[in-house]
Amino acid sequence: MINTTYSAINRCIKPGLAGVNPLLVAIAIGLVVSLLGCASKTFPVVRPVDKIGRGQMARLRAQDYFIKGRDYDRRGLDQMAEHFYEMAYELDPQSQVLRKLLASKYVASGKYSRALLIIKGRRELEELAPGEQKTIAHLYMKMGQYARAAAILEKQPNLSGMEWRSLGLIYEALGNWDKAVHSYRKYAVQTGGSFEIGMKIAELYRRRGRFAKAESLLVALDSVYDEHGVILNALGGLMLAKGDTGKAIDFYKAAVTADSTNHEAMRNLAQVFIQNGEFDKAVKYYEEMYRGGEMVELYGRTLALLYYYNKQYDKAERLIKKLLSTSPADYELHYYLGLISTAQENFDLAVLELEKAVAGKPDFLQAWQSLCYVDIKRKHWDRALACARRFVERMDESAAAWRLLGYVHNAQKDHEKARGALERATTLDSLDTQAWFELGSVYERQGDHERAANAFGTVLRLDPNNHEAANYLGYMWAERGINLDSAKQLLELALEHRPENGAYLDSYAWIFYKLGDADNALKYIRQAVENLNDDPVIYDHYGDILAENGRVMDAIQAYHTSLELGFDLPELIEKKIRTLREQAGIAAPKEAHQQR
Repeated sequence: MINTTYSAINRCIKPGLAGVNPLLVAIAIGLVVSLLGCASKTFPVVRPVDKIGRGQMARLRAQDYFIKGRDYDRRGLDQMAEHFYEMAYELDPQSQVLRKLLASKYVASGKYSRALLIIKGRRELEELAPGEQKTIAHLYMKMGQYARAAAILEKQPNLSGMEWRSLGLIYEALGNWDKAVHSYRKYAVQTGGSFEIGMKIAELYRRRGRFAKAESLLVALDSVYDEHGVILNALGGLMLAKGDTGKAIDFYKAAVTADSTNHEAMRNLAQVFIQNGEFDKAVKYYEEMYRGGEMVELYGRTLALLYYYNKQYDKAERLIKKLLSTSPADYELHYYLGLISTAQENFDLAVLELEKAVAGKPDFLQAWQSLCYVDIKRKHWDRALACARRFVERMDESAAAWRLLGYVHNAQKDHEKARGALERATTLDSLDTQAWFELGSVYERQGDHERAANAFGTVLRLDPNNHEAANYLGYMWAERGINLDSAKQLLELALEHRPENGAYLDSYAWIFYKLGDADNALKYIRQAVENLNDDPVIYDHYGDILAENGRVMDAIQAYHTSLELGFDLPELIEKKIRTLREQAGIAAPKEAHQQR
């Protein structure tokens, strides 16, 4: 073997080594052979072996995942990056770098609760560093837990200006306006203030009813900042809050004069006029904004509705059709056009447009109601009933749908079906005053006066100023001659809201009649006739009250007027006339005998 090895080595010797001593070569060869072959038996070699622990192995794998996460980050693959960062952190949870990196990824992707968990862990708030506490406060803000965020920030010793601003925003969201003002003022002290913060503080003063402070601050801001139109608009809002509508209008107009592009002031002006029912004045400002070119579609919709409320139906129709030319599938525009067509009594077109509205939005409550009311307005009761049934089928859980069905049944004098539908409506929505009112009328027509009184009582509990319910219940009691003092109070409430209402005056007169106060009964029934002179029931009451006052001929004349107006029970009125004539010894006119 040695020889063989030697021969092999010898063949490999470079020519430059030919002069080397052969003995030395032989010794070298022998050494190599012994190392290759049997050296392990004769001369054992001990080498140190490095053992890698589990912790180190986990950190090495975490490092590998971290590198992969970084690579995905650079490529914009955020979800994959987050995934590998999570794997890395799971293996190396002590790494501050991974903790901060993963928390920032969670915040960026809106996973605030995960970010909170990774930052806070199981530590108490007091165990966290101030920087970590502030980070947690900001996370609570993002999660909408404003009270928690405020509680943490309040405890921080050295808040920056922006942190005071954040605290002000939190308190404003919580409705704690005093603390919001305090925080904003701290921000202003640290940063030198700004127009925006000054306006916020003025607005908060206004909300708190501290009008003098608000006005003083706005005047001060006006002397520093070149925002005259904005400040005049704010002063208008302040005057409106104080209840001085005249001054509010003056300030809003001044704001528009100072800045003809101040659409906010124009909208505020228009809103004041709308609330006052002065639609023509509101139209003027919306026309100006519509011509301004900004938010054309939004202003166009509002302007079309203002034309509608101002009874400028032709303009409203043209504008809606113009808007529809660019948005033909807009169900809301079809609804508006349906309203306009209804107002113009173009009922077929109204039905067509309202059908388009409910086709575009099958749960469009107002469109369904308007569609049914088109047939109600025309007294097409069968079609109205079919429409109401479609409405219920489409929106079975809508109290409004069942209320409308009950209304139609009630109008058709199908009181039992009306009762079922309206009881269903009040079950679905126990706060629906319209359903309770209609149900009360059904109970009254069925002679169930106790339930009727309870239904109207429910309306008045939910809406103490509901004058219609007050009138209905008061008149119902007066007709039965019960609870007359309470009935009188109810009618006084109704007349407080509608002093010229002929029906309410009639009810009030009828209560005095039942109380035996003929003079007051005559006083108020005359007012009722003056304000509502085409109601046969009022003339029937007028006749009764005149007869009570001994004015027989005037009473007979009132009864005749009631008959001419179509009183439901003419035989009852004729009997009253005969009785009066007999008592007064007055013969019936020959013409009357001939007619009968």
